[in-house]
Amino acid sequence: MPTFAFDSPAAAIAASKAALATAGMEDVPLSDAVGRVLAVAPALDRDSPACDLSAMDGYAVQTAELPAGGEGIAVIGEAAAGFPPPPHVAGTAVRIFTGAPLSGGCDRVIRQEDVRFEEGPGGVDRITPLAGWDAAKEAGANVRRRGENGRADDPLAEPGVVVTAALVAAVAACGIDRLTVRRRVRVAILVTGSEVREPGGDPAIPRLPPWQIRDANGPAVAALLGRRPYLDVSEPIYVGDDPAALGRAFAGLLDCHDAVMTTGGVSVGDHDAVPDAVRALGGTTLFHGLPIRPGKPVFAAAFGTSDRGGRLALGLPGNPVAALCVARRIGVELLRHVAGCAGEEPTLLVDMTPTDGRPLPLWRFWPVLLRTEGGTTTAEALAGRGASDTVALARSDGFVEVPLHEPMAGRYPFRAW
Repeated sequence: MPTFAFDSPAAAIAASKAALATAGMEDVPLSDAVGRVLAVAPALDRDSPACDLSAMDGYAVQTAELPAGGEGIAVIGEAAAGFPPPPHVAGTAVRIFTGAPLSGGCDRVIRQEDVRFEEGPGGVDRITPLAGWDAAKEAGANVRRRGENGRADDPLAEPGVVVTAALVAAVAACGIDRLTVRRRVRVAILVTGSEVREPGGDPAIPRLPPWQIRDANGPAVAALLGRRPYLDVSEPIYVGDDPAALGRAFAGLLDCHDAVMTTGGVSVGDHDAVPDAVRALGGTTLFHGLPIRPGKPVFAAAFGTSDRGGRLALGLPGNPVAALCVARRIGVELLRHVAGCAGEEPTLLVDMTPTDGRPLPLWRFWPVLLRTEGGTTTAEALAGRGASDTVALARSDGFVEVPLHEPMAGRYPFRAW
């Protein structure tokens, strides 16, 4: 069994983060903020709510002034949302609607369905609480108290979260129309392999020779990364197996990207030129090879340091299943760090249906199909034909990560494509 620098994907990711710089900051309008990574925490501009508000349609009263013996209460004035409340008159009630401010001196709202309403002489109406209403209920009933959601200057979110529509709602309610977020991480994809052809093919070549293949890795990795709005993913570039062409292409991409992902060329064959090309350009190896299947030859390096613009080079294996699994498990997490995200992307724990696979001294990424029955979600292992089987891969929803020496059955983290 070969010796690896790290005994798990998580350990390799954690150690590699220390060498990578975080993207800079920029202000964007709220319309462009969703999906970006928050860099500066927005805060409440005032207490929320800013005053005591009614949570019901009903009548605002002062608990200590409620008459005993079921006597009626005069209704003086009306409070509506968006307008200042009328002044409170001792011993009376104010007609109030949901979201309206309470008059000073009122401390509770009696729901309109809990009273009998009577039109009174001279235009002074009265209400009488119905039998069984909770007169002993504490003050504050049916009232949203000032500041119960948060106090002025309380942060609405911590830096490192991905902005959602829910956060936009909260900051917009504070009068904020721009957020400070991390700049999108610029990612290049470099496809190696003289046998690889672009998916569209060459119109001048009507039929692809059987010794050549159409590229699955570049489009798949671009699709995986491109659905994350905090990443700016360039179209794949193709360089074959020529070391000189690889070096030139890599150097050019480093000038204008934060990370370069390669596919293929990271094993130990005569045509696996990526590690040497990266080191020749000044890259420092973070790891080369991990105890994982598929994807054991994965290669990672950094250019510069975390405090001097450290950029990422991640060499994915050439087989499509391996390339996509490694890009999802390792590439996404390293790019999240560069993007300023706090922590790993959330995962779902699922029960994996048993398979015939025996425990191995490797972490396994096993493509699965999720099935939900009776409220329970299970992961059905797909029986593919190896790391190049894109037909089986197409049927999968993602993969489960099975720790080394663990059986191919149990509850494991699931990562969606």
